[in-house]
Amino acid sequence: MAAALIFISAQADVSFAGTPLNIKKEAGVAALACLRLVENHTTNPSELQKHGYEKRNKKYVKSELNFPLIKIKPEVKVEARTNRKFTSCSIRFSPLRRGQENGLYGSVKQVLEKHGYRQAVAKDRRGREKPVYVKGDIVLKTGGSLNTDYSTYSVHIYMERDK
Repeated sequence: MAAALIFISAQADVSFAGTPLNIKKEAGVAALACLRLVENHTTNPSELQKHGYEKRNKKYVKSELNFPLIKIKPEVKVEARTNRKFTSCSIRFSPLRRGQENGLYGSVKQVLEKHGYRQAVAKDRRGREKPVYVKGDIVLKTGGSLNTDYSTYSVHIYMERDK
């Protein structure tokens, strides 16, 4: 038992930690990558690797702290998809502490507006009005959700463009 405690305390002194994530900055980086993907109908956000994202299967992930055996969160996941009908990109932030979720949608909105998109209203197939972003002939549907689990939060934001 004592040997195990010594081993654990020795491991605690060794720092494998990366730099803490600036969640709002990462929202902007991920939103810009998603915007480029959706505009060009592609699914490879390789530019995220320049910003420290790691490719895991079809997703690009950036974690706050990296240890050899354990990933400690929060983390940002970016995933792009395309099919015959549309191209989409989603960004997931989880788990977040209380207050970290504030401003994530605003960061994405700033990226869109900075790149010439303006907010408009379009009707869906059922005739309901939905907010969209428009630039020339490009129409982007955006949306998201906020989930809570006791004291942690998860934010999901997506962009979608019809083909």
